[in-house]
Amino acid sequence: MPAPPSSSAPTAPCAGAAPPPRPDVPSIHVHPKYELLTAARREAADPAWQAQCRRWRPPVERAIAWLVAEGNRRVPHRGIIASNIWLHHRAAAVSLRRLINLGLTRTGTTWHLTPATA
Repeated sequence: MPAPPSSSAPTAPCAGAAPPPRPDVPSIHVHPKYELLTAARREAADPAWQAQCRRWRPPVERAIAWLVAEGNRRVPHRGIIASNIWLHHRAAAVSLRRLINLGLTRTGTTWHLTPATA
């Protein structure tokens, strides 16, 4: 009868199995959406994309800043319906205030926007 292998002898790994991690080699964890993030960075490096971003980002940021100005960072109501109504009224009020600042006036039952002068 052959002798059983000693515990100090190296054993052969199973076929197709990954080797066990070595404690002296750090492991690398890749983000689950690594490919998506890499593609987004590659797209953002394109000069045409950057030009479009420079064109549209300031007006969008300005609109959001107007919307959340004067203590309106949080919705003052509970519930989806009440919050949705509040948001629509807030957006309408901000838009109306902007139009009035640009020269919107009301005469009788009609509204008029004063043409801009250079």
